[in-house]
Amino acid sequence: MTTQATPHTDRHHQLWLASAVVSAAVLVVSVLTLVAAPPSGATEPAGELVLSTQVVGGQGAATPVTQGGSALPIVLTLPSNAGCTGDSSSGQYRVQTFMVPGTVDPGTVKFDSNGPVKPAGATGLWYSLYSSGGDPVVNRLTDVATSQNGPGLISGLPVINFSVFAPGDITAGSYHVGVACTRGSQSDADQLDRYWAVEMTFVDDSGDQPAGVVWTSSPFQQQVTTTTTVVGDTTTTTVDSSTTTTAPTASTSTTVDGSGASTGSGGSTGSTTGGGVTTTGGSVTSSASGTGSGSLPVTGLSAVELVGWGLLLLVAGRVAWLFGRRTRVVGHKA
Repeated sequence: MTTQATPHTDRHHQLWLASAVVSAAVLVVSVLTLVAAPPSGATEPAGELVLSTQVVGGQGAATPVTQGGSALPIVLTLPSNAGCTGDSSSGQYRVQTFMVPGTVDPGTVKFDSNGPVKPAGATGLWYSLYSSGGDPVVNRLTDVATSQNGPGLISGLPVINFSVFAPGDITAGSYHVGVACTRGSQSDADQLDRYWAVEMTFVDDSGDQPAGVVWTSSPFQQQVTTTTTVVGDTTTTTVDSSTTTTAPTASTSTTVDGSGASTGSGGSTGSTTGGGVTTTGGSVTSSASGTGSGSLPVTGLSAVELVGWGLLLLVAGRVAWLFGRRTRVVGHKA
């Protein structure tokens, strides 16, 4: 004979079935989260590069500057204690500079002995920066680390300008300009260790000497390009996902004359930009340790953990399904 399921066993069956459905749903969400995760092939910025200048003769403290001409001497100011992960003495790290189109993510740039390597098919200017004496700023050595496996601090960067360029060499437009740490050759996937950048916009100016351009600068904004494929169609979307923090600095108003000298007025400004939100105030408070540089911490579960939890829940759901099935007792014939 066959025994009929009671209301009690029906309720158990429904509970076990609901558990299995929830487990399957969590697995689907885990997989979708993994698929939708952005690629991590590019190096994140380690901090902001600030352009500064000095009074004529190079005397006095450097003053932040946001505009100038091609002959204006520029001091590349990095965050305090900025450095490479290791030093040049024991870790073979090198300090590079770059000037690439504003559409290029600096975190993907490769370097050789001449500076940034322009990929096949790429357009625009791909140069190192040049000292005021006309020398490329490439393959420079870090300071010797003060402890084993300690960072190689960056110091002694030369004053730069754009006097090496002739009129028409620098195409008007936006550029990512900065300092980078490298290790190994351009064939190494992890050659780029870290970098600091600023955005510079150049405009043609026939009155400027010698390059015929003037420029303005603004905090670096990282652009992340993702490609999404939907039903055979590929859509490429550029999303601004950067967070740029500008520490309070003195003098943000600068006057530049034809000789390349500049003057500034006092005051301090702090700003934080991220996701299209800007906050301006008299000061910005942040905390950091080590070398004062590094990428933002990653929070949440990793892709491996998500998949692992999804699989465990799927197994639990399967076990629940097996235990929750209605029991059918079939009598045997004598």
